[in-house]
Amino acid sequence: MKSYIEKNQINEWLAKLDDIISKEPKRKGFAEEIKKFASMPRRKRIKVNIRKLDKLAKEGEHIIVPGKVLGIGEVSKKFNISAIEFSQSAIEKLKKGGCNIISIEDAFKAKDARIII
Repeated sequence: MKSYIEKNQINEWLAKLDDIISKEPKRKGFAEEIKKFASMPRRKRIKVNIRKLDKLAKEGEHIIVPGKVLGIGEVSKKFNISAIEFSQSAIEKLKKGGCNIISIEDAFKAKDARIII
């Protein structure tokens, strides 16, 4: 199993963002900010540990990580999260902690969505 996401999967994620921008032009700046981070080369892409997410996220909030979520730390809050990629341990810990892993479209529809880098 590859430990990284394929280029075509990144392009699909970015295409979804383009669709969102066309449907919700008022939030174009927010989506452009996400695209800027998501378009970085793999070696520079954002990596966020669960520990940081748990520290910064509020209960029930929608979080967007324009990179990879790593499994270091524990979850004590329930929040909704969307990211380009998740490590296997991050998925297990988020589900165990009661968090919802959602699509970028669902995260973007939420008015309280926030980017964490």
